[in-house]
Amino acid sequence: MLPITHSIIKMNRLPVILMLCFVLTARLLSGQNNIRDEKLSISQPNIDEDAMVIFENELVYNSNRERSSMVSLTDAQKRPFFHRYCSEFDSDWNMGPVKDFAPELATIVNDGPVTFTPDEMTICFIKMYDADERSVSRNFNSLSGLYFADYDGEKWVNVRPFDYNDPSVNFYSPCFSKDGKKLFFAANFPDSRGGLDIYVSRKVNGQWSKPENLGDVVNTPQNDFYPFSHSSGRLYFCSEGHDNGGGKDIFMTEEFNGKWLPPQKLGSPFNSAADDYAVLIADDFKSGFYVSSKRGGSKDIYRFYSTLPQFENPKHQEKNKFCYLLKENSADTADPTMFDYEWVINDTLTLKGREVKYCFPGPGFYYVRFNVFNKALDSMMYDQANHQLNLNNKVQTYINCPDTAVAGREILFDGRETYLPGIDIDRYCWDFGDGETAEGIEVRHSYQFPGEYKIVLGAVQKVKNRKEEPLKKANFKQIVIIPSN
Repeated sequence: MLPITHSIIKMNRLPVILMLCFVLTARLLSGQNNIRDEKLSISQPNIDEDAMVIFENELVYNSNRERSSMVSLTDAQKRPFFHRYCSEFDSDWNMGPVKDFAPELATIVNDGPVTFTPDEMTICFIKMYDADERSVSRNFNSLSGLYFADYDGEKWVNVRPFDYNDPSVNFYSPCFSKDGKKLFFAANFPDSRGGLDIYVSRKVNGQWSKPENLGDVVNTPQNDFYPFSHSSGRLYFCSEGHDNGGGKDIFMTEEFNGKWLPPQKLGSPFNSAADDYAVLIADDFKSGFYVSSKRGGSKDIYRFYSTLPQFENPKHQEKNKFCYLLKENSADTADPTMFDYEWVINDTLTLKGREVKYCFPGPGFYYVRFNVFNKALDSMMYDQANHQLNLNNKVQTYINCPDTAVAGREILFDGRETYLPGIDIDRYCWDFGDGETAEGIEVRHSYQFPGEYKIVLGAVQKVKNRKEEPLKKANFKQIVIIPSN
């Protein structure tokens, strides 16, 4: 707030800082009109592609396409084996030629999905236990284990097995957490609920701990696999159980107070009537990939992205404060026993005293007068000071919502106190910090899980033609969501 005059002193009101230690949780955007997806050009008709990850500037994935440099073999069901491929991409996601990825790790049978540590110097990959035998015999073990290798800048070396590999246990779809301290994967250990369950192993003193089953909340009697650990702490996975209506669907959960929360099913376009799985999501939720067979029956890789404008580096929202200490300095030399004082606001409200704390009701024009009553003369001396105040909201987008709310309950978000003089606002764009977005000056949203979320409200200027670049302004506010019980 800009100073009004020398005789009106603004009150300092310190905001209460609410410090709660909550795990950041959320669900991904579901069924929104501002999400688009497209099938990648590397996806071919009647060929399956899946299990994509990013390594340097390449998209690494699995496919059962024709091998260019090896004899093409098939499994017992006469299906082509899967091998690893890669394709470079540019900033517009134009895909380059498809190449074999890490041929030094390739086998003549199925080569499974991979994951990389955050520094991209270690790979964890799926390999059949007997793949090094270089032949497929009647006694061939078709199960797979976890293996690691290190990157020397040109190729992968120092191949070694996971300490808990077991020829009777099938491992699949590994994924490192974003800090590299956890390794999620699917396996059918004896304690699995049925089929593949999701497990986690933790890096302790440089060694991987014994795998832990994520439990009945996450795992079902059907297959649960393709875990993806997001930077927010959320865990996305594919399940043939839960509320999936048949086939494979994508779900999300998170660990809260040491327990996994009930999984939430993602909406359209991520889930369809076909198989949908193997999601990969950017840190800001605004783009990523998933696999689906919704067009044509084969498994294809889709890229999704948000169509909402991007708002760079939004600033923390400041409170609109209209509380002041009304004080007239010229009265300091007067004998206080001889005079009474009053402040009059807009000729309707009278406040007694030489110094008065007053909070104006909001932005607007205010006429403030200072009157003095002389007790000895029994007379009022009017307008010993007067001020015309034009109070405005701070120049920012403004989010009006509670600071704390309950998980699962609908919240009203209001942007009507946004004050951007000189900008004719065309769009109000909301990012609720849990992957969900919306448009409008007033919107409603509910958070499914407890946590602390960063809400961003962006405003876009109305322009006369499409060639004109609109101005964009954004601010953010934190909200704490507490458990419903």
